[in-house]
Amino acid sequence: MRGRFPVVGVLALVLVLLAGCGGSGQVVDVGAAPTRPAHDVTSTAAPPDGSVPTEQPADPGAVGGTVGGGDGAGSPGGPADPADPADPTGGGSSGTPDTTTLSVWFTQGEQVTAVPRTVPRVPRIGSAVLEQLLAGPTADERSAGYGTEIPPTTRLRNLTISDGVAVADFSGDFESGGGTLGLTLRLAQVVCTLDQFPTVDGVRFALDGEVVDVFSGDGLVIDEPVACSDYADNVAG
Repeated sequence: MRGRFPVVGVLALVLVLLAGCGGSGQVVDVGAAPTRPAHDVTSTAAPPDGSVPTEQPADPGAVGGTVGGGDGAGSPGGPADPADPADPTGGGSSGTPDTTTLSVWFTQGEQVTAVPRTVPRVPRIGSAVLEQLLAGPTADERSAGYGTEIPPTTRLRNLTISDGVAVADFSGDFESGGGTLGLTLRLAQVVCTLDQFPTVDGVRFALDGEVVDVFSGDGLVIDEPVACSDYADNVAG
């Protein structure tokens, strides 16, 4: 017991000295150790179905593709379009944000002429406008003198656009009947309808999946891409 007193005395002396410093100094409470501020993190937790979350596209309607493959006429099928793949007219008049006004080319006498049509603003709009062409003039348009040389049984099989060349693939019915003038007007209807798109510099034709160089019925040679200007003699105005 006697040996512990010096230690206690030393401790007491230390406490006295510390108390003396308190009179002339300042005790600082530095608190807890600093921590890095938390980042503002957006949760990317998987949805309830377990799928991986993905970023929503800025414009879900501005994608080009093809019917059965991918027509770039945008998104006319694309883009089809440097300004807006879904609107190859570069923002032409449209009824609503979900539609756009394009032209389909019908016959009027022995020529072809553009007729406006409002169509849904869809990714494969090039194919959509060709479907409008194949459907033919409405009753009101026929009353106004518009017609078509495209056989009513014709079906669109595919539309592709690559390096400025559109390949329109129709069922074999497309070349049936019409004579030389009728077939020429028929080709002009398709070519001028597609030529309105900025991504199309020329058009080639295919029947049942095979590219056609000569329409056998009348011997019309189309062995290279053609534009609407190639049918200048058949275009009204």
